[in-house]
Amino acid sequence: VDEEGKFVRLRNKSNEDQSMGNWQIKRQNGDDPLLTYRFPPKFTLKAGQVVTIWAAGAGATHSPPADLVWKSQNTWGCGNSLRTALINSTGE
Repeated sequence: VDEEGKFVRLRNKSNEDQSMGNWQIKRQNGDDPLLTYRFPPKFTLKAGQVVTIWAAGAGATHSPPADLVWKSQNTWGCGNSLRTALINSTGE
């Protein structure tokens, strides 16, 4: 997680591809509103690969599957009380 709120990066450390369609990243700073990013329905993070989800304000280029841009959110937020969670398609 970038300290300036520009991106969240995930790495698949396993030897198997991970289907992440409709998974969510939820992030919140203290009592601020909850931010929720949802992966595209057919997204797969291949074994050993990395995906970076950029906030729109970071100025990154959308280049799947390695770089995704969250076009409706300018920042992932920053602060002292950040909580970030990865939620699979069954809510776990």
